[in-house]
Amino acid sequence: RLDQARLDRNSKRRSLLREMNLDPEAPLTGATDLYTDMPSDLDAESDLQNAYATRPDFKSITLQMDNARRQFEIAENQLLPSVTIGGRYSGRDFGRHANTSWNEVPNNRYPEYGVEFKVEYPLWNEDARVDARNARIDLRALRIQEEQLRRQIRDEIHEGLEQIEVSYRAMQNARNALEQTRAYYNGLVYRYRQGRFTAVAVKEALDALVQARQSMIEATINFNIALIRYDLIRNSIFVRHGIDIESVIDRMRSEQEDYEI
Repeated sequence: RLDQARLDRNSKRRSLLREMNLDPEAPLTGATDLYTDMPSDLDAESDLQNAYATRPDFKSITLQMDNARRQFEIAENQLLPSVTIGGRYSGRDFGRHANTSWNEVPNNRYPEYGVEFKVEYPLWNEDARVDARNARIDLRALRIQEEQLRRQIRDEIHEGLEQIEVSYRAMQNARNALEQTRAYYNGLVYRYRQGRFTAVAVKEALDALVQARQSMIEATINFNIALIRYDLIRNSIFVRHGIDIESVIDRMRSEQEDYEI
């Protein structure tokens, strides 16, 4: 049973590291209190909006959408007719004598006006048409990806909440089973001392108590893993544990730059 408990512990440890996207062989040190109560801040709609606003994968595709939309607008504008309007105003150098004609320019005696109006339409600009078509296809593909990711995040939120509820009920059932098994074992030991039961019966009851306690530990760990997984889905794990991820990234970037220098 001890070996099985160690195997179960290592399995849960690897599962936790996998959910946190860490090296499976990374050491885990220190101790922490496991949650045994249902959190009060679970709300599907608000958590969904927070995931849309903060999850890096969704922010990345949103940024790609903005860039693709700008590229599409630029490509479409290249297919539109262009209108150019210009004007000029000047004075001519007319004069009675050649040596005085230059002096008439600043006097504005013989002004000239001009207006230019030019319209261009890219009738045979195949490059512009190809660019517009490609930009339209890219934008449509990104819209499909965004919608798929949006639905995926929504499904992950609801599945995460369901997993929390299921693991919480399993933990409660394991707790009730442990209490009943402990009460049965204590009563059996009391009667064993009175000579009413054999040592074999006591040993079997003790084994059942150990198994119930192990089941309770496993159920509690599974419940906490479900909570961590849900925090990762809604991207609130760093906030919950008071970690300023931006400062951590800046520090790591600074350390990397110092190392490269």
